[in-house]
Amino acid sequence: MRYLILEDIGCINSIYQSWVEVVINPIPVFLFDVISLIYSILTFCAFRRIRAQGRSFSSIHSDLTNSRYIRLMSLAAMVAICSIAFQSCILSVNLTRGISPWISFKKFHASISSVPKFSAHQWRSAPDGASTELGRWLWVICALFFFAFFGFSDEAVKHYRYATSLAGSYVGVSSQIFGSHSSSSRYVISSIILIICLP
Repeated sequence: MRYLILEDIGCINSIYQSWVEVVINPIPVFLFDVISLIYSILTFCAFRRIRAQGRSFSSIHSDLTNSRYIRLMSLAAMVAICSIAFQSCILSVNLTRGISPWISFKKFHASISSVPKFSAHQWRSAPDGASTELGRWLWVICALFFFAFFGFSDEAVKHYRYATSLAGSYVGVSSQIFGSHSSSSRYVISSIILIICLP
């Protein structure tokens, strides 16, 4: 099978659980995540050394502020930690289910043209239905994490102010009603409301 079609999700990969799949998929990703986590830790240590010397990143690179660097390194560390946990879970599930024996590419590609279709009830009631549902929403969760790191920064608030004034002028609402020193969350909410209200 080349892929599966699941109702409410769409196409997903059809994976044959063999030792070849384990070697080329979860193990290299797991190793890269461990290396990323090690680099994040080493970079945090270098950052602390620079701060201990009384220097800031603006003296090294004009576009790199301390807060921007901390957010970026925190995001990198969180991505590495979450990905390590996710890949460990995948490896443990693969090992507990049992690894199917590898036969040959000819046997594996014999039914390459078949595309099974499953209703939402079928795949949700399957033993791995919860992990399939998690994989469906994982991209949204990652986007929310990314926004949590960078959506309330000073640079983003400037863009929210601009979007609020632009959208407000388009619908005939003055951006002055929010005040010049409004909080970042107020600008986020007002920008979303004004953009949704655009005709």
